[in-house]
Amino acid sequence: MRPFYLSSNWPKHPARSLLPTGRRLLIHGSALVVILGCLNQVGFAQKLTDVTMLSTGSNGSESGSQYWDTHSGAANSVFDLWVVAGTPNGTPNGLTGSFLNGPSDSLVPVGIQLQLGANPFTIYGSGGGVSGYHGMNLFFDGGLIPGISVTAATRTGAAIPDFFANSGAKTLDPAGGRIPGAGTLTTSSGGRVVKLTDFYWAAPSVFGIDRVSPYNAMGNGGNDFVGTFTLLVSAAPATDAPRYDASLGTFPSAQGFFAIEEKLTLPAILTNGALHTFSTMSRDGVQFYLQTIAPLDFSTNSYAAEATLHIISANYTKAPGDICCGGQRSGYYLNFEDSQARLFAIGLSSTGIVI
Repeated sequence: MRPFYLSSNWPKHPARSLLPTGRRLLIHGSALVVILGCLNQVGFAQKLTDVTMLSTGSNGSESGSQYWDTHSGAANSVFDLWVVAGTPNGTPNGLTGSFLNGPSDSLVPVGIQLQLGANPFTIYGSGGGVSGYHGMNLFFDGGLIPGISVTAATRTGAAIPDFFANSGAKTLDPAGGRIPGAGTLTTSSGGRVVKLTDFYWAAPSVFGIDRVSPYNAMGNGGNDFVGTFTLLVSAAPATDAPRYDASLGTFPSAQGFFAIEEKLTLPAILTNGALHTFSTMSRDGVQFYLQTIAPLDFSTNSYAAEATLHIISANYTKAPGDICCGGQRSGYYLNFEDSQARLFAIGLSSTGIVI
Protein backbone atom coordinates (compact mmCIF):
# COMPACT_ATOMS: atom_id res chain seq x y z
CA MET A 1 0.00 0.00 0.00
CA ARG A 2 1.19 3.55 -0.70
CA PRO A 3 0.28 6.51 1.49
CA PHE A 4 -1.60 9.61 0.52
CA TYR A 5 -0.87 13.00 2.00
CA LEU A 6 -0.60 16.71 1.46
CA SER A 7 2.39 18.25 3.20
CA SER A 8 3.13 21.73 4.49
CA ASN A 9 6.86 22.24 3.81
CA TRP A 10 9.01 19.30 2.79
CA PRO A 11 8.90 16.60 5.47
CA LYS A 12 11.97 14.85 6.84
CA HIS A 13 10.30 11.60 5.91
CA PRO A 14 10.12 10.46 2.24
CA ALA A 15 7.21 12.42 0.79
CA ARG A 16 4.39 10.50 -0.88
CA SER A 17 1.44 12.84 -0.97
CA LEU A 18 -1.26 12.73 -3.58
CA LEU A 19 -4.70 14.16 -3.91
CA PRO A 20 -7.76 11.91 -3.86
CA THR A 21 -9.81 11.38 -6.98
CA GLY A 22 -12.58 13.93 -7.31
CA ARG A 23 -12.29 14.94 -3.66
CA ARG A 24 -12.06 18.37 -2.04
CA LEU A 25 -9.53 19.26 0.63
CA LEU A 26 -10.15 22.75 1.95
CA ILE A 27 -7.23 24.47 3.67
CA HIS A 28 -7.22 28.13 4.60
CA GLY A 29 -4.57 30.29 6.19
CA SER A 30 -1.04 31.35 5.38
CA ALA A 31 -0.46 28.96 2.55
CA LEU A 32 -3.38 27.39 0.75
CA VAL A 33 -7.05 28.28 0.37
CA VAL A 34 -8.51 25.37 -1.59
CA ILE A 35 -7.31 22.28 -3.30
CA LEU A 36 -9.50 20.18 -5.55
CA GLY A 37 -7.45 17.39 -6.99
CA CYS A 38 -7.52 14.00 -8.57
CA LEU A 39 -5.20 11.22 -9.62
CA ASN A 40 -6.61 8.98 -12.34
CA GLN A 41 -4.98 6.02 -14.02
CA VAL A 42 -4.82 6.78 -17.71
CA GLY A 43 -3.67 3.34 -18.80
CA PHE A 44 -2.36 2.28 -22.15
CA ALA A 45 -4.70 2.54 -25.12
CA GLN A 46 -6.65 -0.67 -25.66
CA LYS A 47 -6.36 -2.56 -28.95
CA LEU A 48 -8.90 -4.67 -30.79
CA THR A 49 -6.75 -7.59 -31.93
CA ASP A 50 -9.19 -10.22 -33.22
CA VAL A 51 -12.78 -10.46 -34.44
CA THR A 52 -14.61 -13.72 -35.13
CA MET A 53 -18.09 -14.31 -36.55
CA LEU A 54 -20.10 -17.51 -36.89
CA SER A 55 -23.62 -18.71 -37.58
CA THR A 56 -25.44 -19.75 -34.41
CA GLY A 57 -28.72 -21.03 -33.15
CA SER A 58 -31.04 -18.87 -31.10
CA ASN A 59 -29.01 -19.90 -28.03
CA GLY A 60 -25.85 -18.27 -29.43
CA SER A 61 -23.98 -21.55 -29.88
CA GLU A 62 -22.46 -22.78 -33.14
CA SER A 63 -24.98 -23.85 -35.81
CA GLY A 64 -25.02 -23.64 -39.63
CA SER A 65 -21.29 -23.97 -40.48
CA GLN A 66 -20.58 -20.34 -41.39
CA TYR A 67 -17.33 -18.86 -40.04
CA TRP A 68 -15.25 -15.72 -40.52
CA ASP A 69 -12.29 -14.29 -38.60
CA THR A 70 -9.34 -11.89 -38.74
CA HIS A 71 -6.81 -14.71 -38.31
CA SER A 72 -4.67 -15.40 -41.38
CA GLY A 73 -4.41 -18.87 -42.85
CA ALA A 74 -6.87 -20.23 -45.39
CA ALA A 75 -6.00 -23.75 -44.27
CA ASN A 76 -8.36 -23.47 -41.29
CA SER A 77 -11.33 -23.21 -43.72
CA VAL A 78 -12.52 -20.04 -41.97
CA PHE A 79 -13.24 -17.17 -44.35
CA ASP A 80 -11.54 -13.84 -43.68
CA LEU A 81 -13.34 -10.94 -42.03
CA TRP A 82 -12.59 -7.45 -43.34
CA VAL A 83 -12.89 -4.25 -41.31
CA VAL A 84 -13.61 -0.63 -42.31
CA ALA A 85 -13.93 2.40 -39.99
CA GLY A 86 -17.44 3.91 -39.81
CA THR A 87 -20.97 2.60 -40.26
CA PRO A 88 -22.87 1.74 -43.45
CA ASN A 89 -24.02 5.04 -45.01
CA GLY A 90 -22.66 6.88 -41.97
CA THR A 91 -19.84 9.38 -41.53
CA PRO A 92 -17.36 7.94 -42.22
CA ASN A 93 -19.17 5.60 -44.59
CA GLY A 94 -18.30 1.98 -43.96
CA LEU A 95 -19.62 1.01 -47.40
CA THR A 96 -16.99 3.05 -49.24
CA GLY A 97 -14.10 3.48 -46.78
CA SER A 98 -10.72 1.81 -47.07
CA PHE A 99 -10.13 -1.49 -45.34
CA LEU A 100 -8.16 -1.44 -42.10
CA ASN A 101 -6.78 -4.92 -42.83
CA GLY A 102 -5.82 -6.82 -45.97
CA PRO A 103 -6.01 -6.84 -48.90
CA SER A 104 -4.39 -10.30 -48.71
CA ASP A 105 -5.03 -13.12 -46.26
CA SER A 106 -1.58 -12.63 -44.70
CA LEU A 107 -2.58 -9.07 -43.79
CA VAL A 108 -6.04 -9.84 -42.42
CA PRO A 109 -5.02 -9.65 -38.71
CA VAL A 110 -6.04 -6.43 -36.98
CA GLY A 111 -4.46 -4.31 -34.26
CA ILE A 112 -6.87 -1.41 -34.04
CA GLN A 113 -6.07 1.22 -31.42
CA LEU A 114 -9.34 2.19 -29.75
CA GLN A 115 -9.89 5.83 -28.89
CA LEU A 116 -11.93 7.35 -26.09
CA GLY A 117 -15.50 7.81 -27.29
CA ALA A 118 -17.35 5.96 -30.06
CA ASN A 119 -15.38 3.62 -32.33
CA PRO A 120 -17.73 2.49 -35.17
CA PHE A 121 -16.79 -0.24 -37.63
CA THR A 122 -18.25 -1.97 -40.69
CA ILE A 123 -17.29 -5.59 -41.30
CA TYR A 124 -17.47 -7.75 -44.45
CA GLY A 125 -17.56 -11.49 -45.01
CA SER A 126 -17.79 -13.36 -48.28
CA GLY A 127 -21.40 -14.30 -49.04
CA GLY A 128 -23.22 -17.61 -48.91
CA GLY A 129 -26.35 -19.13 -47.46
CA VAL A 130 -28.18 -17.17 -44.78
CA SER A 131 -28.56 -18.64 -41.29
CA GLY A 132 -31.11 -17.35 -38.81
CA TYR A 133 -28.61 -16.07 -36.22
CA HIS A 134 -25.00 -14.98 -36.06
CA GLY A 135 -22.62 -14.31 -33.17
CA MET A 136 -19.49 -12.19 -32.92
CA ASN A 137 -16.55 -12.37 -30.51
CA LEU A 138 -14.17 -9.46 -29.89
CA PHE A 139 -10.68 -10.05 -28.52
CA PHE A 140 -8.48 -7.33 -27.01
CA ASP A 141 -4.76 -6.79 -26.47
CA GLY A 142 -3.78 -10.15 -27.92
CA GLY A 143 -6.03 -12.16 -25.62
CA LEU A 144 -7.35 -15.56 -26.70
CA ILE A 145 -10.51 -15.35 -24.59
CA PRO A 146 -13.26 -13.03 -25.88
CA GLY A 147 -13.75 -9.81 -23.96
CA ILE A 148 -17.14 -9.19 -25.60
CA SER A 149 -19.54 -11.69 -27.21
CA VAL A 150 -22.78 -10.75 -28.97
CA THR A 151 -25.49 -12.55 -30.91
CA ALA A 152 -28.54 -11.44 -32.88
CA ALA A 153 -30.93 -12.63 -35.53
CA THR A 154 -29.49 -12.06 -38.99
CA ARG A 155 -30.68 -8.80 -40.56
CA THR A 156 -32.61 -9.53 -43.75
CA GLY A 157 -34.33 -6.20 -44.46
CA ALA A 158 -34.80 -2.65 -43.19
CA ALA A 159 -35.57 -3.75 -39.62
CA ILE A 160 -32.55 -4.15 -37.36
CA PRO A 161 -32.88 -7.05 -34.90
CA ASP A 162 -32.07 -6.62 -31.22
CA PHE A 163 -28.71 -7.94 -30.05
CA PHE A 164 -27.75 -9.68 -26.82
CA ALA A 165 -24.68 -10.72 -24.86
CA ASN A 166 -23.73 -14.22 -25.97
CA SER A 167 -22.80 -16.96 -23.52
CA GLY A 168 -23.24 -19.78 -26.05
CA ALA A 169 -21.23 -22.93 -25.29
CA LYS A 170 -19.52 -23.04 -28.69
CA THR A 171 -18.33 -19.86 -30.37
CA LEU A 172 -15.26 -19.18 -32.52
CA ASP A 173 -11.80 -18.39 -31.14
CA PRO A 174 -9.05 -16.59 -33.15
CA ALA A 175 -7.38 -19.84 -34.25
CA GLY A 176 -10.58 -21.48 -35.52
CA GLY A 177 -11.23 -23.48 -32.35
CA ARG A 178 -14.29 -23.38 -30.13
CA ILE A 179 -14.69 -21.38 -26.95
CA PRO A 180 -17.66 -20.30 -24.79
CA GLY A 181 -19.00 -16.81 -25.37
CA ALA A 182 -18.00 -14.11 -22.89
CA GLY A 183 -21.62 -13.49 -21.87
CA THR A 184 -21.06 -9.73 -21.66
CA LEU A 185 -21.13 -6.62 -23.85
CA THR A 186 -18.60 -4.78 -21.67
CA THR A 187 -14.95 -5.34 -20.84
CA SER A 188 -12.25 -3.30 -19.12
CA SER A 189 -8.47 -3.15 -18.78
CA GLY A 190 -5.72 -0.57 -18.54
CA GLY A 191 -8.03 1.98 -16.94
CA ARG A 192 -10.51 1.85 -19.86
CA VAL A 193 -14.04 0.46 -20.16
CA VAL A 194 -15.14 -0.82 -23.59
CA LYS A 195 -18.85 -1.32 -24.26
CA LEU A 196 -20.54 -2.67 -27.38
CA THR A 197 -23.39 -0.28 -28.20
CA ASP A 198 -24.42 -1.32 -31.71
CA PHE A 199 -24.37 -4.55 -33.73
CA TYR A 200 -25.96 -6.34 -36.66
CA TRP A 201 -24.91 -8.81 -39.37
CA ALA A 202 -26.87 -8.33 -42.60
CA ALA A 203 -27.58 -10.90 -45.29
CA PRO A 204 -25.93 -10.25 -48.71
CA SER A 205 -29.24 -9.09 -50.17
CA VAL A 206 -29.57 -6.14 -47.76
CA PHE A 207 -26.79 -3.94 -49.16
CA GLY A 208 -26.13 -5.74 -52.46
CA ILE A 209 -22.43 -4.91 -52.37
CA ASP A 210 -19.43 -6.95 -53.54
CA ARG A 211 -16.11 -5.86 -52.00
CA VAL A 212 -14.50 -9.06 -50.68
CA SER A 213 -13.72 -12.70 -51.40
CA PRO A 214 -13.14 -15.54 -48.94
CA TYR A 215 -9.40 -14.77 -48.58
CA ASN A 216 -8.79 -11.29 -50.01
CA ALA A 217 -10.37 -7.86 -49.93
CA MET A 218 -11.45 -7.85 -53.58
CA GLY A 219 -14.84 -8.57 -55.10
CA ASN A 220 -15.61 -11.97 -56.53
CA GLY A 221 -18.93 -11.36 -58.30
CA GLY A 222 -21.14 -12.26 -55.34
CA ASN A 223 -22.71 -9.98 -52.74
CA ASP A 224 -21.19 -9.90 -49.25
CA PHE A 225 -22.46 -10.19 -45.72
CA VAL A 226 -22.13 -6.73 -44.18
CA GLY A 227 -22.17 -6.03 -40.47
CA THR A 228 -21.49 -3.19 -38.12
CA PHE A 229 -20.57 -2.71 -34.50
CA THR A 230 -19.66 0.25 -32.32
CA LEU A 231 -17.38 0.21 -29.28
CA LEU A 232 -17.79 3.01 -26.77
CA VAL A 233 -14.59 3.55 -24.80
CA SER A 234 -14.57 5.47 -21.53
CA ALA A 235 -12.26 5.91 -18.55
CA ALA A 236 -12.80 3.31 -15.87
CA PRO A 237 -14.57 4.66 -12.76
CA ALA A 238 -12.03 5.69 -10.18
CA THR A 239 -11.90 3.63 -7.04
CA ASP A 240 -12.87 5.47 -3.88
CA ALA A 241 -9.88 7.49 -2.72
CA PRO A 242 -9.00 8.93 0.70
CA ARG A 243 -11.20 11.85 1.56
CA TYR A 244 -11.13 14.60 4.14
CA ASP A 245 -14.20 16.77 4.58
CA ALA A 246 -13.58 19.77 6.84
CA SER A 247 -17.28 20.67 6.78
CA LEU A 248 -17.86 17.74 9.16
CA GLY A 249 -16.16 19.82 11.85
CA THR A 250 -13.42 17.29 12.66
CA PHE A 251 -9.69 17.16 11.99
CA PRO A 252 -8.21 14.72 9.47
CA SER A 253 -7.09 12.45 12.32
CA ALA A 254 -10.77 11.83 13.11
CA GLN A 255 -11.45 10.82 9.50
CA GLY A 256 -8.89 8.07 9.08
CA PHE A 257 -5.73 10.13 8.59
CA PHE A 258 -2.48 10.02 10.55
CA ALA A 259 -1.14 13.51 11.38
CA ILE A 260 2.55 14.43 11.59
CA GLU A 261 3.18 17.99 12.83
CA GLU A 262 6.52 19.40 13.95
CA LYS A 263 7.77 22.95 14.67
CA LEU A 264 4.56 24.83 13.82
CA THR A 265 3.97 28.49 14.71
CA LEU A 266 0.36 27.59 15.51
CA PRO A 267 -1.59 24.33 15.40
CA ALA A 268 -4.21 23.85 12.71
CA ILE A 269 -7.72 24.98 13.58
CA LEU A 270 -11.22 24.41 12.22
CA THR A 271 -13.43 27.43 11.50
CA ASN A 272 -16.59 27.74 9.40
CA GLY A 273 -16.14 24.37 7.74
CA ALA A 274 -12.52 25.01 6.74
CA LEU A 275 -9.22 23.62 7.99
CA HIS A 276 -6.80 26.50 8.66
CA THR A 277 -3.06 25.79 8.66
CA PHE A 278 -0.19 28.11 9.53
CA SER A 279 3.50 28.45 8.76
CA THR A 280 6.27 26.35 10.24
CA MET A 281 8.96 27.80 12.52
CA SER A 282 11.83 26.67 10.31
CA ARG A 283 12.75 24.79 7.17
CA ASP A 284 12.59 21.44 8.91
CA GLY A 285 9.09 22.01 10.29
CA VAL A 286 6.40 19.81 8.78
CA GLN A 287 2.65 19.28 8.74
CA PHE A 288 0.99 16.54 6.78
CA TYR A 289 -1.85 14.03 6.98
CA LEU A 290 -1.28 10.46 5.88
CA GLN A 291 -3.56 7.67 4.68
CA THR A 292 -2.68 4.53 2.70
CA ILE A 293 -4.03 3.84 -0.80
CA ALA A 294 -3.59 1.16 -3.46
CA PRO A 295 -0.08 0.95 -4.98
CA LEU A 296 0.99 3.04 -7.97
CA ASP A 297 3.36 1.78 -10.66
CA PHE A 298 4.95 4.38 -12.93
CA SER A 299 6.57 1.74 -15.17
CA THR A 300 3.37 -0.02 -16.24
CA ASN A 301 0.69 2.66 -15.90
CA SER A 302 0.23 6.32 -16.73
CA TYR A 303 -1.56 8.73 -14.39
CA ALA A 304 -3.19 12.14 -14.71
CA ALA A 305 -3.27 14.45 -11.70
CA GLU A 306 -5.25 17.67 -11.33
CA ALA A 307 -5.24 20.33 -8.62
CA THR A 308 -7.05 23.67 -8.40
CA LEU A 309 -5.57 25.93 -5.74
CA HIS A 310 -5.17 29.48 -4.48
CA ILE A 311 -1.95 30.31 -2.65
CA ILE A 312 -2.21 33.08 -0.06
CA SER A 313 1.38 32.82 1.13
CA ALA A 314 3.96 30.06 0.74
CA ASN A 315 7.68 30.71 0.48
CA TYR A 316 10.40 29.36 -1.80
CA THR A 317 13.89 29.05 -0.38
CA LYS A 318 17.25 27.67 -1.42
CA ALA A 319 20.11 26.47 0.76
CA PRO A 320 22.97 24.82 -1.16
CA GLY A 321 24.03 22.81 1.86
CA ASP A 322 20.63 21.14 2.22
CA ILE A 323 20.79 17.51 1.06
CA CYS A 324 17.13 17.54 -0.02
CA CYS A 325 16.15 18.55 -3.57
CA GLY A 326 19.33 20.47 -4.30
CA GLY A 327 18.57 22.83 -1.44
CA GLN A 328 15.18 23.88 -2.81
CA ARG A 329 12.18 24.11 -0.47
CA SER A 330 8.62 25.20 -1.32
CA GLY A 331 5.95 25.95 1.24
CA TYR A 332 3.64 23.13 0.11
CA TYR A 333 4.12 19.91 -1.81
CA LEU A 334 2.07 17.41 -3.75
CA ASN A 335 4.17 14.26 -3.93
CA PHE A 336 3.56 10.98 -5.74
CA GLU A 337 5.59 7.86 -4.94
CA ASP A 338 5.01 4.48 -6.54
CA SER A 339 5.57 0.98 -5.18
CA GLN A 340 9.22 1.08 -6.30
CA ALA A 341 9.88 4.29 -4.28
CA ARG A 342 10.10 6.43 -7.44
CA LEU A 343 9.08 9.96 -6.50
CA PHE A 344 7.39 12.74 -8.47
CA ALA A 345 7.10 16.00 -6.53
CA ILE A 346 5.36 19.31 -7.21
CA GLY A 347 6.39 22.21 -4.97
CA LEU A 348 3.88 25.05 -4.48
CA SER A 349 4.84 28.59 -3.46
CA SER A 350 3.51 32.12 -3.79
CA THR A 351 5.83 32.77 -6.73
CA GLY A 352 5.56 29.59 -8.73
CA ILE A 353 5.58 25.84 -9.07
CA VAL A 354 8.61 23.56 -9.01
CA ILE A 355 8.48 20.07 -10.51
